[in-house]
Amino acid sequence: MISNKKGLSAIIITLMMILLAIVAVGVVWVVVQNLLKSETGKVATGAACLDVNVEATKASCVDDTSVPVIEKSVCDVTLTRDAGGDEIGGVKLIFTNEAADSSFVFTQTGDIGSLETKTVSDTVTGIPNINKVEVVVFFTDASGNEEVCSVSNPLEF
Repeated sequence: MISNKKGLSAIIITLMMILLAIVAVGVVWVVVQNLLKSETGKVATGAACLDVNVEATKASCVDDTSVPVIEKSVCDVTLTRDAGGDEIGGVKLIFTNEAADSSFVFTQTGDIGSLETKTVSDTVTGIPNINKVEVVVFFTDASGNEEVCSVSNPLEF
């Protein structure tokens, strides 16, 4: 009986290469699938941000001089939302002073309904001489994380 070991080893090598190729395709698929899942949420938030427009229509800040050592302002901001879009998680108000060397961010949670006007009152900031406020809308995902949109047109006063 004659043994053909060369033919048998060629078959084993071919099967091992096919198995390696299948494993490699599986690894690449897992990486691509995870990437697609994470980016899909960002695309959905980006689309939702395009449909929502909240702007500061009126703002006033008064420097608080009750405590001379601490410089701060107390601000009232009126926000107006245009029609359309999904329910939002809230807004972030970015206050900037006249010298543009300091800013303060205040987070106001809760939805502002379509065509609604809302006033955020008595916001105590950590900086004096505020002359500009910007509005940033955010959505809250299923995990409770904030998905932030781009900044709206600033209101200078």
